[in-house]
Amino acid sequence: MADNKSNQVALRFFFLIAIGMFVVCTLMMPWMLRSILQEAQHSLDEKHLPFTPEGLVAESAFTKLHVDVVAIDEPNRLATLRVSGFHTCKEEKKCAAYKERVIFFEVDEDDTRSETAPPSAIVEIPSSSEEISKRITLPIKGSFLTYPFDKYKLGIGVALQREFADKTVHELTPAETAGKLLMTIQEQVPRVEMTEFKLVDPVTVKPMKSTFDYAYAGEMSFSRTPHIVIVVSLVSVLSLAVVVFTVITRPFDTLVLNVGATIFGIWGIRSLTLGGYPPDITILDFVLTIAVIFMLLVLTFRGMNYFHERGNLKILPWALAKEPEPEAPMQECPECLTRVPVKAKRCSACASPLPIRA
Repeated sequence: MADNKSNQVALRFFFLIAIGMFVVCTLMMPWMLRSILQEAQHSLDEKHLPFTPEGLVAESAFTKLHVDVVAIDEPNRLATLRVSGFHTCKEEKKCAAYKERVIFFEVDEDDTRSETAPPSAIVEIPSSSEEISKRITLPIKGSFLTYPFDKYKLGIGVALQREFADKTVHELTPAETAGKLLMTIQEQVPRVEMTEFKLVDPVTVKPMKSTFDYAYAGEMSFSRTPHIVIVVSLVSVLSLAVVVFTVITRPFDTLVLNVGATIFGIWGIRSLTLGGYPPDITILDFVLTIAVIFMLLVLTFRGMNYFHERGNLKILPWALAKEPEPEAPMQECPECLTRVPVKAKRCSACASPLPIRA
């Protein structure tokens, strides 16, 4: 009677958990679908954000650049930028006297205390009206460990240089750069959304002993799209719940036969939620590993009890405290004299019909 009562309590507890998960999943579905639609719309949106101060007027010789943030390598903390644009010069003889290059720096507020220049990438500007197209990479700040709740920040500083025929290099000041370099920027990273973009004062991110000044500077913040957060969270929680329910409620012999499939199923969850990311770099990897260890520990514990009971041993303390169940009344088969339960209708040995007892 006590065992039946405890089973009822456990079943009601599992019922409450199941209905709670069902309600949460149902409530999150509209939010997830809305996020998917917004992501699809975002891929068609060509909104370019100005990276240069408003009101700048292009001079007779100027460069127009557009920067697309096209990829984020989270494990290596690198952002890939596609720089495209053109250079226009109405006085070709004057422009032929020098070469221009735009230097992109990874900037941060902590750079003001640094004595070294931050990582950078160079985009050469042709003296003619040729199209400019180049991919560069810059470091990005953030941690992939907390996926899918990871956040990243990309700070970009821009400086303009001129190299003359005698190999002397002139760093243009912000005032000299104004009107000579116009820029826009856009985020095009799948599964990620830009949560904030702002222009910052170049002086606030200038390294302590730098010999040049940034012409422009800006910061972009990124996070996972809501539907990625919802899908990864729900799939992980529901899968772990199924694992716990399976190892606790299924018969031991059935569980042993399917343990391999269950383990591969857990790592299949990782492939579904993390794709091709390297292993062992997120909290989700740690949680799934704990789930496998938990399943194997429960399986070992249940196996210990299973063989202890089948071997009629009296070693485990909880087995000693358990009262033995009364033996069911038995009868002999009139054909083969095998002892079978009184309620049996056929003999388990010879399959002969047994007399029905009231």
